[in-house]
Amino acid sequence: MEQLKKLSINTALCDMTEITEEVLSSYSELNVNAAAVLLSERASVLISRYSVKLNTASTLKVPEGINTIVKNGSVEIDGTDVTADKTLLMVNGTLLLRPAAEKAMENYVQIKVNGSLLYPKSLAGQVSRIHVNGHQKCYPDNAVCILKDLTVDKYFIIRAVQNTPYFITGKVSITDPSLDLSTLIHKNVTLLCEKALVMESFFEQALSLFDENTDISVIPDGFSLLPDNMELNEFTLAQLGKKLIRTGDLYITDKNMEVLPSLEALKVTGTVYLPEKYSKEFLKFPVEYGKISLTKGTLISDKSNLHIDKQLLEQTPEGLHVMDCATVEIDKDVPGNLARECLYLEDCALIKCPPELKSIIELISSDVASISDYTEETEGSDEKNDDTVYINAATYKF
Repeated sequence: MEQLKKLSINTALCDMTEITEEVLSSYSELNVNAAAVLLSERASVLISRYSVKLNTASTLKVPEGINTIVKNGSVEIDGTDVTADKTLLMVNGTLLLRPAAEKAMENYVQIKVNGSLLYPKSLAGQVSRIHVNGHQKCYPDNAVCILKDLTVDKYFIIRAVQNTPYFITGKVSITDPSLDLSTLIHKNVTLLCEKALVMESFFEQALSLFDENTDISVIPDGFSLLPDNMELNEFTLAQLGKKLIRTGDLYITDKNMEVLPSLEALKVTGTVYLPEKYSKEFLKFPVEYGKISLTKGTLISDKSNLHIDKQLLEQTPEGLHVMDCATVEIDKDVPGNLARECLYLEDCALIKCPPELKSIIELISSDVASISDYTEETEGSDEKNDDTVYINAATYKF
C-alpha cells in the first residue's frame, strides 16, 4: 500500500470553506501557512477529524460559496462600487472608504485589511465589521484625501479650495522660502497630518494650518531639506546647496564620503549609519547627528526580499552588512566559515537559511524577529520534496 504524502500550503489567503473529505483523506497531514484562513461551519467540523494544522494570523468563519477578492496596494470603495452578494474583500495595503460607500459595503460579508483603513466620520459606526491588522484613521467627510506626502508649493496654494480640510496620510513639507503662506491661511485651509516639516521663518505663521496633533519639525533657515529618496552626492549639492538637513536616518557610502569635504553643514536628526573604516575620518566634517551606528563592509538595506549566495559574499571581501530587510534567504551554497567572517544581519523580519547554518546565523544577527530553516520551493507549483507536496500561491481555494 502506497504511503500517503503530506500537503503543505503557503499562501496569503486560503479558502477552505468547500474542502471535501475526499481531499482530506488523500494526505497523511495537511499544513496551511497563511495570513488568513476562511472556514465554513461544515469545514470546521470536517477538518477536526483529520490531521490538519493551521498556522495563521486570522481564521474567519464565512458561508460556503463566498466570492473572495484579494487586492494589493491602495483600494477605494465609494458609491459606484458594484460587488456580487456574499463577497469577502481582503486588502493588503490601504483601504479608503468614501462618504458614499455605506450602501456598497452591504454586499461584503466581511472586509479584512492588512495595512491601513481610512474612513469618513459618517461611517464610524460601520468600521466595526472590518477586521484591521494595522492602523485606522478617521477623516472629516468634506476633506480632500491625499494618500501620499504633500509638498506645499505655489501651485497647491493657488488650487487649494476655500474652507477645506486636506487629509494627508504622508508628511507635509513647507520648505520653499519664497512661498506666500498668507494666501493659504486666508483661504482657511487645514492640513490634517501626523508629521510636518516647516522652515523656521514660517513656523509661527504656519501653526494655524495644522491641528494640535501634528508633529512639526523645524528646518533651520538657510538649510535645504535632503529628501529620504535622494542620495547625498555631487548632483545633490548642485541642486540643493551645501547646507543640508535630513529628518531621519542617513546611510553613508563610499560615494557619500567623497562629497562630505564640500559641505558647509549637514544635520541628521536620526541615526547616521557609517562604515566602520570611516569612523575617524568622518569626525573631521561639519556633521551633526542624533546617533551614529557603525556598519561592517558593504551595506544593503530596505529590501523586501534579499537572496544571499556564495558569489555575493565573495564579491564583498570587507563584509556584507544587511539591515532593515523584510525577508533574507541564505543560499545553501554559502559555507559556514564564509557566513561567519563576511556576513552581519541586523533589524530584519525573517531570515531563512539551511538547517546547518542556523546556529551561525543566530550568532551574526541582531534584532531579527525570526530565523527559520530554508526549504527550497517553487512558487505557484506543486513540488515533491521527500514525503511532502508543496503548493505556493498568492491565494488558494480547495
